[in-house]
Amino acid sequence: LTKEQAIATAEREVRFEPNIANVKLLRQGLNAKPYWFVNLSTARGEDELPRRLVVVKIDAKTGSVVEVDRQR
Repeated sequence: LTKEQAIATAEREVRFEPNIANVKLLRQGLNAKPYWFVNLSTARGEDELPRRLVVVKIDAKTGSVVEVDRQR
């Protein structure tokens, strides 16, 4: 799964139009399984804190969504 595919997958999990996407590929667990962590958020200006934030964890091999954390 590419970075761009991970972002597209994560965007399907939210009910808003994100204007900020931060993406990291991390390995977790004993077998060091790779996961994409995609943070999607909205902000009006560069100095403003995000109004909405969702973190989507995606299996980097299968492309399946493992977890969605909706921050408030």
